[in-house]
Amino acid sequence: MRTLQKWTSSLLFVFITILSAAQASPSAMVTIPFDFWIGARQLPAGDYVIDRGDGPDVLLFRSPDGKQVQQVFLIPARGAVEGSDRKLVFTVRKGRFYLVELWGLHGRRILTARYGLPSLKGDTRREIAVSNGSNAVW
Repeated sequence: MRTLQKWTSSLLFVFITILSAAQASPSAMVTIPFDFWIGARQLPAGDYVIDRGDGPDVLLFRSPDGKQVQQVFLIPARGAVEGSDRKLVFTVRKGRFYLVELWGLHGRRILTARYGLPSLKGDTRREIAVSNGSNAVW
């Protein structure tokens, strides 16, 4: 009987620890006012939650209703970022908005899908600030 109580207590402790870790997982919310591209996939304008993926350089963009989900792979880039300067950076090419960089806790990071692609004449940049910077996952 005593062994069952110890086992049950241990199991309860593990369950509570896992539950707290899942709830503490930081995420950021951003409103993107235009349709945009992540790699070869177009996503509609709207609100997105940005969560950690399976590794430190993987993020998930998902709409609050869960209908849109896109995984993003990142690599570090040179250049420091101020703590308050968290943002998404888009390149506008031929009227399409391509997500190319994220600025945040870990500095500048480039989407692997866009790495090494040169800027072309006529390309412009568009930046979207992320408001809840203290909780930003990247």
